Amino acid sequence: MKLSIFTAAFLFFAACANSASFDCARASTLVEQAICSDAKLSELDDSLTQAYKRAITSSHNASALKSEQRAWLTGVRDKCADISCLTRAYTERQKELNALSDKNASTTVNKDAPKQVTVRGTIKDGTLDSAIEDDNGNGPMFLTNSKEGNKIFAVCKSGDLCEVTGNVVGEYSQLISVTKVKLIKKAP
Repeated sequence: MKLSIFTAAFLFFAACANSASFDCARASTLVEQAICSDAKLSELDDSLTQAYKRAITSSHNASALKSEQRAWLTGVRDKCADISCLTRAYTERQKELNALSDKNASTTVNKDAPKQVTVRGTIKDGTLDSAIEDDNGNGPMFLTNSKEGNKIFAVCKSGDLCEVTGNVVGEYSQLISVTKVKLIKKAP
């Protein structure tokens, strides 16, 4: 029996405890609410987020992969009208990202071992990814609706000056874990 997105949205509030890769309290679309209300979809979402992190870390063109992921979110995932469509979309996308990671890993020397950094800068909030930027516009990126993003946004909001300690990897300094967040100055 297929469960419609609308039925899943109704069940959203009763099942908010599932662990999606984003904050279910901030779920605004029917698709996000469906993910939060279904344990299997929530697990697939978490798993896809991990596959995306691996792919972006090993990618030779992170910008293109980000654009591709945004296109998948709006053009495939958000077009689904039921749980089975979402399950298929997530399963297929994860296979694509895993294949990309495997391909990139076989051609890349592991110069991207995680390293711990402390960054002081302004929080720049984006739809898919965000950053902590210093005065020169440099700093690590993080997925906006990831567990790391939620840790940062629990303390700091867009425009705030903050200090974040965590581990980064990759040429584009992808923040993969957060150990400390400190608000220095609230945005005006």
